[in-house]
Order: sequence, then structure tokens, then C-alpha cells
Amino acid sequence: MRDLLKVLSLGLGLLCGIECSAQTISGQIDGYDYVDLGLPSGKLWATYNVGATKPAEYGMYFRWGETRECKGYFEPYKFDEHASVLNATNDAATVNWGSGW
Repeated sequence: MRDLLKVLSLGLGLLCGIECSAQTISGQIDGYDYVDLGLPSGKLWATYNVGATKPAEYGMYFRWGETRECKGYFEPYKFDEHASVLNATNDAATVNWGSGW
């Protein structure tokens, strides 16, 4: 897990142009671990994806604005895919993990 966090930190540092270092678990929200990467926005990052039980797993797949896992291409799309901001009722992490996410 530490190697994964090092890669995540390095990738975000390169992407954002900020200096990042390896992180350890900073705390929990609603029973799920997070790391604080020290981003200017203050955003915290989950240590694994919704639907996964450990960092090495992919977790569930969601389309933009959907809160249930996308299991096929023929399901009707229920959200405006052109919306640029999600509210809590259309955010997969918030709906599946709780309001803290």
C-alpha cells in the first residue's frame, strides 16, 4: 500500500506541479481510510475505490453522475452527461459511502 501511495503522490505532484511525498493513512470518514496529500484544495483521497476492499482492486465502474454500478452498455442513462458539477445525490462515493465523501 505504501508503494501505491508513493506512486499516487508522485503522479499528483507531476500533474499538479506541487511537491508531494509518500503518505500514510491520515484518518477515516464513515469507516473508509483516506490520505491527505496536502493539496491546495484540501481534498482528501480514499485509499481505494468504491466497491473495492483493498487498494489493488479496481472496485465498481460508474458512468458520470450515476450512483449504481454500470454493468452494461445498454442501460438507460439517467443523468445529464454534459453537467459539469455533481451534487451529492449524483455522486457515487457520497451515495455509496456516506455524506462525508
